[in-house]
Amino acid sequence: MLTNQEIGVQLQRLRESHNMSLGDLSRVIGKHRSTIHLYENGSVSISIPILKSILSVYGVNVGRFLDGIESHV
Repeated sequence: MLTNQEIGVQLQRLRESHNMSLGDLSRVIGKHRSTIHLYENGSVSISIPILKSILSVYGVNVGRFLDGIESHV
């Protein structure tokens, strides 16, 4: 089972690989930047709908994203 931290690290890497700041992503998905930061550092769980919203910004589906994390764990 994946931890919040493992998901968060990959979300941050994905955001940074797209040269987006927390503020940029915040404006696109309508969540406060501090909330996104909490997701990325694994302090809070992220819901599937929010995860889908974030991943859609990068053109990545949830299955592919989670498979990618599991292959690195």
